[in-house]
Amino acid sequence: MPLTYSSSSARVFRDLFVPAIDEATNGRLKIELFIPGEHPYMKDDMLKVLRDGTVEMTMGAGGYLAPVEPQLVAVELPMMMPGDIQTAFTLYDAVFDDIHKPTFDRWGAMKIFDQAFPHQRVAATVAIKDWDSLRGKKVRTWTKELTAFINMLNGTGVTIDFAEVPTALATGLIQGAISNSDSLYRLGVLDHAKFLNLLELQFGFVFALVSKEAFAELPPDLQKTLVDIGGDMRDAAIEYNFGAADAAVLKAVKELGVTVTAWDDEFKAEVIERAETDVWNVWAEAAGPEGKAALAIVMKAKADLDLK
Repeated sequence: MPLTYSSSSARVFRDLFVPAIDEATNGRLKIELFIPGEHPYMKDDMLKVLRDGTVEMTMGAGGYLAPVEPQLVAVELPMMMPGDIQTAFTLYDAVFDDIHKPTFDRWGAMKIFDQAFPHQRVAATVAIKDWDSLRGKKVRTWTKELTAFINMLNGTGVTIDFAEVPTALATGLIQGAISNSDSLYRLGVLDHAKFLNLLELQFGFVFALVSKEAFAELPPDLQKTLVDIGGDMRDAAIEYNFGAADAAVLKAVKELGVTVTAWDDEFKAEVIERAETDVWNVWAEAAGPEGKAALAIVMKAKADLDLK
């Protein structure tokens, strides 16, 4: 019985994972999917409901679980990751055993597969080209770290429900929003925010988790099937999610007249340098000893992998 919370992760479960499990087990292993509105839990409850036995499977992401396990955010800090998803996963894999696995172990959880939200980008009423572009502009964010990043860019990061973003844009309450291109297009954000800024802020790494206790109760052949199919999900999910995001960019330009823009290398370098001091280090201090340790682990892995 997996629990999940976002449209893209729910679609991967619904369209890829659940049918594959059903076919491979001839229906012996039934997975019932619940999405927001069908369960009463918050995004940061996902580890708790798994540990307590309310569900046997769940999905989580670092940004959503930050209130209970802030160190998971270390690989999702704005501008931390390289822009290529495969390279980003190389870094994620390099730190997983030191950051994520011990965290999941504490909650009695085992990772079955992981995926990533596509590039987080800013759709706005302006192109972001310099330190003044967002001055006086409010941008909807979905984590404290992204809020800090927008504030660093001299904008104002605000938190409202994603479903309310189109109305907030149409009425001038906000002037932008952060999400992946597919979500921005599907929700109608790009109907109002006509500049899609390819800033490649971060990837949201999403993990499908199973209760170790529930996993142990499965027959060995079903355990193997669950692990094997989970092992194939990352590449399939990347193709599924990132393909939709890329297609959405083309649709936005053709159908909505959206302008796609990006910053130059010099400005990008300035932003990354500022992000390290004004966002990453501030986050680590607030996250406490585990946050500081996680940031150090990620930074060392970046250096070892020669990633800028």
